[in-house]
Amino acid sequence: MECRIEYTTSYTHMELVHDALYRFNVKCTGQDFDPAVKAKKVDRSEALILYAAENNEFLGGIVWHWLDDSQNIFVASMC
Repeated sequence: MECRIEYTTSYTHMELVHDALYRFNVKCTGQDFDPAVKAKKVDRSEALILYAAENNEFLGGIVWHWLDDSQNIFVASMC
């Protein structure tokens, strides 16, 4: 399978990663799904999103936030 990686600062794309990870965690833990659980908007956030090249299907991604020191990041979510 060929994949495409997209760099983004779009909150909408960060929601894709958060929501996929949340759905996975709900499934694994047996907890009830809560539609009110949303990705937090944090300044200085960036993401890499992975898509299937042939049908543009979302496969996963990583979201990070730059910390006060511009050489350090905090990985917020990854799936």
